[in-house]
Amino acid sequence: MNTFMQTHGRWVSRLLVAQLSAYLAFGPLAAAAVTKPEKTRKGEAEAVDRTLSVDPEQDRRLEFIYSTSSLEGAINPDEYILGPDDELIVLIRGASDKPLMLRVLPEGTVMLPNVGPFRAAGLTLTEFRKRLLESLSSFYRNVKIECQLSVPRKFVVYVLGQVEMPGAVELFAPFRLSVALEKAGGVLANGSMRRIEIRESGSLVRTADVFLFLQMGVAGENVVLTEGQTVYVPPRKAVAVSMGELRKPGVYEVLPGETAADLIRYSGGFTSRGDSTRIVFEQFDDERLISTRTIAHDACGTVPLHDQDVIVVPDVMSYPGVKYVQVVGGGGREGVFYIRSGEKLKDFIARIGRIKETYDPRKAVLERRTPGGTIEHLNLDLPAIMTGGPGGDTELEDRDILTIPWAELKVYVVGEVVKPGEVDFQAGFTAGRFISLAGGPNDKGSMDRLEVFSIDGTKRSADSNSLVYRGETILVKKKTSKIVGGLVLGMASITGLLLSVIAITK
Repeated sequence: MNTFMQTHGRWVSRLLVAQLSAYLAFGPLAAAAVTKPEKTRKGEAEAVDRTLSVDPEQDRRLEFIYSTSSLEGAINPDEYILGPDDELIVLIRGASDKPLMLRVLPEGTVMLPNVGPFRAAGLTLTEFRKRLLESLSSFYRNVKIECQLSVPRKFVVYVLGQVEMPGAVELFAPFRLSVALEKAGGVLANGSMRRIEIRESGSLVRTADVFLFLQMGVAGENVVLTEGQTVYVPPRKAVAVSMGELRKPGVYEVLPGETAADLIRYSGGFTSRGDSTRIVFEQFDDERLISTRTIAHDACGTVPLHDQDVIVVPDVMSYPGVKYVQVVGGGGREGVFYIRSGEKLKDFIARIGRIKETYDPRKAVLERRTPGGTIEHLNLDLPAIMTGGPGGDTELEDRDILTIPWAELKVYVVGEVVKPGEVDFQAGFTAGRFISLAGGPNDKGSMDRLEVFSIDGTKRSADSNSLVYRGETILVKKKTSKIVGGLVLGMASITGLLLSVIAITK
């Protein structure tokens, strides 16, 4: 399908170019002749052959039609400088509106009827129009002369240095630096975006800072290239690093004379949580030892940057005195929550948002470190608290951790059973029924020697009639007779070993 579209799309484009050329050269009747060939099959075939017999100039126009996406906008006639291979349309409006097709020859001239060679290269389109009108006005009277650029020329620029694909690139004019770099595969990681050299005839014409164009919108740094120029991308020399509460932290190339204020500007400025009064500035001294200092934003303009300097903008909420709690689980908002002094649990719960059904808010746990250094756990029933139940007036303290566990749908049976592992939880089931789902006790297990461990790790003794709750673990222990028998067998083995040792030594 793609091959079909490419082939026939080009055929249709040629047909349109032929119709347009016929209209401009011979008027509506000729265009109608191309559009409506003979009715017979043979005549139709001959007409198609004539249509496809487009000359090289029309092929070039067609190529330009396919390439117009490379133009950044309408060409400014006051800025566009004509050069070899530009094509122009001159329309002399009078008795007949016959267009005159001109091409700038390799020597930089165009051939004008009744005038001869006429200089075009090096002139802007506006200048050429003015001179053309002056030259033709003595040969054509009582007519209006118009001149338009038909097809801009293509030319080659060499892009060298730290680019992905160094070499020649070719596009239609006008040709800007950013396009040249893109066609060369882009600048490598170690290449300079800020000291790109534009050379002509072996001499440096200017340097361009494409970074300022791409990141800061400085259009003047995206220069227009002309024939005979070479673009050279040198290795970058110095970089500085920005980190922390900046909108675009990262590694930035810096130029001599730039300051920490410039780096902050390149990094997009501070976020709403950035502390601009305590910016940490790290720098290597002459002995390659790191030195650090804290500066305020209004002083950054006086701090020059060097290679490998680092600035860190801290979070204004990260300093002592800012209280927070951490929420784990629940499926709603999780992570760090900053709290006000004296905030109570019943007011805080609403800040979490919706707790998903796959979590169990009735088994929430508040973990808190006491002044003595120990950890205490407060078991909480969040749904009860939200309806006025006990625990809602508990005041949150700095660094508390509120955990809302996953709603366990399993019970775990381990120890002396046939198939240790997890079984589906069923409300109201006893320990004996869960053990049966695990295949029952093996020949060593006892249904009367059970221990149950809850989710929070507490242990209780149980028997086969004890109720077990979701997420708990049942440990089936060995029968007492098996333990005593093992001890007797072990003692007998030890006694035999001792007798053997005594016999050998004697």
